[in-house]
Amino acid sequence: MLSTPQIQANPNLLVFLPVFYTVWSDAVLTPTELKSLHTVIDKQDWLTAEEKKFLYGRLDPNVPPTPDELKNWLEEIRKVQPDSGANLVDIGIRLAGIHAKNGSAAVLQKARPTLLPIEEALGVISRESVFSFYPENRKTITSEHQTQSTFDVQLLGSILDGKSEQINKRVKTIISDPAFQLPDTDSLSQKREQTLQWAKLLAEQVITT
Repeated sequence: MLSTPQIQANPNLLVFLPVFYTVWSDAVLTPTELKSLHTVIDKQDWLTAEEKKFLYGRLDPNVPPTPDELKNWLEEIRKVQPDSGANLVDIGIRLAGIHAKNGSAAVLQKARPTLLPIEEALGVISRESVFSFYPENRKTITSEHQTQSTFDVQLLGSILDGKSEQINKRVKTIISDPAFQLPDTDSLSQKREQTLQWAKLLAEQVITT
């Protein structure tokens, strides 16, 4: 994404990088997250149709970023040292400013009000997300004490899941999305229709391995 012609032509697209990294960091982009991101992108009148298409492509559940791509995204994001209270959008604006030509990042300051709702729509807690970029800046009582474990919790989880570890994690993330909330209805036809919609959403998430 970072070296694509679209980014080179319009560095302002980097404003979305912190958000994209955040939603992809758990390896799954849920239906609700996808819908929210599309809605915000659609509202950006400073984007061309081709640029919107490019951003949609970075949100395809069937083509997630590779671990190396996510690592590169994080390294790019960490070039910005945020002020206290900075959110994902602010970091994105500053990141775009680093690469902007002729002060073009000023466009994003005007677009900021239409970008900010994305965090609320995604249920993102900015402070927690920002700490994921700069964990060394976070100091808590818990982090300053060492945890003593009699066994490796992650290893035990991996053993229990076996070969299904990755697919189990993916399925749990997807079905916990609000789009899969059980409908409050006794209508059999509505339940069938809802089941069909769920099947379609799951089909969109299928990745060939």
